[in-house]
Amino acid sequence: MLRLLLPLVCWVTPAGAECRLALALALAVDVSRSIDALDYVIQTEGMAAALQDAEVRAAERPEARLPTALGAALVFGAGVMSAAPPCARRVLDVAGDGRNNEGISVHTAYMRADFSQGVVNALAVGEHEQDVARYFRDEVIRGPGAFVELAPRQVYYPTAIRRKPLRELEGPKIGDASPVALGQPGKS
Repeated sequence: MLRLLLPLVCWVTPAGAECRLALALALAVDVSRSIDALDYVIQTEGMAAALQDAEVRAAERPEARLPTALGAALVFGAGVMSAAPPCARRVLDVAGDGRNNEGISVHTAYMRADFSQGVVNALAVGEHEQDVARYFRDEVIRGPGAFVELAPRQVYYPTAIRRKPLRELEGPKIGDASPVALGQPGKS
């Protein structure tokens, strides 16, 4: 059973026999056999309400302007995914508006950590660095069916972050050759 605020969530098949998808996120919902439809609604609506709570939203951003350390994030994510139960698919999500510029490179991260049993998908915000979606496509995403969801500007992030897990739940599609979604604002 997974609990809220763990960095991993698993979706099970309707029969509950096997894990269909292990998806590393910042928050998680318990979807084990002990959770019925009402429990699930309570959890997801509770999580949404918590994220909208004025006190939670009032948390101040740290003053330190930190660099982008995608390589370190990938190594950390690989560790999280290694703790996942056996699932048909394992997906690690990363998001950002720029290239790795601190610590180990993305290439080094892939050499150090085992990603052979998983997929790395990305959400690229294209407003601050030129060709950031191409960078995520060429350097960051990995595995069969991996994709980059694009938010052309920060204002499109809410739409893109909603669309991304829906794509991950659907899984790879036959004939979908493009790993980069062109991010059509307002559509999901």
